[in-house]
Amino acid sequence: MCRKGFVIVSVLLFMLFNHQAIAACAFAPNEEFPANSLKKMTVPLAKNAISVPPGTAVGSVIYSQKINITSGADKLRVTCDITGAFQFIRDYKTLPLTETTPGSKIYKTGIAGIGIRFVNSANTKFPVTSPAIGCEVSKTCYITNNGLWAASSWFDLVKTADTVGAGTIVASNLPTTLYSFGQSGSMVNIYEINLSGSVSINTPTCNITPVSQSMTVLMGSHHVSDFTGKGSGTEWKNASIQLSDCGWFYGNSPAAAVATFDGTSNTVKALTNNAADITLTPLDGTITPAEGIMAIANNASAATGIGIQLSSTQSDSGKINLDSAYTHTLPNDGSRTITIPLFARYIQTETSLSAGKAIGKLEYTISYH
Repeated sequence: MCRKGFVIVSVLLFMLFNHQAIAACAFAPNEEFPANSLKKMTVPLAKNAISVPPGTAVGSVIYSQKINITSGADKLRVTCDITGAFQFIRDYKTLPLTETTPGSKIYKTGIAGIGIRFVNSANTKFPVTSPAIGCEVSKTCYITNNGLWAASSWFDLVKTADTVGAGTIVASNLPTTLYSFGQSGSMVNIYEINLSGSVSINTPTCNITPVSQSMTVLMGSHHVSDFTGKGSGTEWKNASIQLSDCGWFYGNSPAAAVATFDGTSNTVKALTNNAADITLTPLDGTITPAEGIMAIANNASAATGIGIQLSSTQSDSGKINLDSAYTHTLPNDGSRTITIPLFARYIQTETSLSAGKAIGKLEYTISYH
């Protein structure tokens, strides 16, 4: 009997892969550099209320705090088992809420129209990786700044939409950040930063009083001889704008950090006062807008060689450039009534002038920020 057999040969192919070794990095404590574990710190929100008036531009920073850990931070060093380039990474550990818009790296806060972002000292949004200067080819690296890493960074609250909701931002809705140090693939967690507290957001405005909504400023009667030449003028008349039923303008911090956390506590500064931008529109045109001089109505009985000058003070030192809005700082003491200063006078605009009526009309708009 003939039988057939089968021989199965299995061939194992071994493929060799070239790969870059991944470092194993860890704290390397000694007497001089004692740090041996992650340090967790809590940064209190420095202010309990800020204002975001409707005229605040979308994209504006309305609140900022700095993290600059130096005081009380441990000296530290990190050692890896291979030579390589050291780096810092600033990243998020937790993100309770999503991005305001995909890819923005600005995260929701629980209040409509307000987002939060963390940035490094170069204003680059987290997550961000930066090289450790002086440790590009090394097994051991000491944290810079005389053995301390300042972990310099900021968190900003940003207006992200035209409409902002009033309410309270609570820290539990805000990110927790993680700062790490080491080589790619093996980072050692150094600092964990949590925020605490809350900050109230309001969106204050004012009403214009009925008198200021339709105001007549009596400039008085003057003789041609009252003017002594081009640039001479009469006394200033009060044309100030009266506001009522104002909300509380707490202020905000658009230009710089309102507080700096040093690893132990905040050093706190005052908020920047909110402001009103007033745009003046002369209905009969302007003569010299940079000098605040508007034209009077042109008719058969009109005076000539004369204009009306506008100022925010009772002198030409406050003359208003009519080509742009002028800004008035708002009180932050909760005042319900506010006065926007405005003064007017006749001014000679030509070398000669003639008698007649001198009537000017003006519209204004007010925007709060």
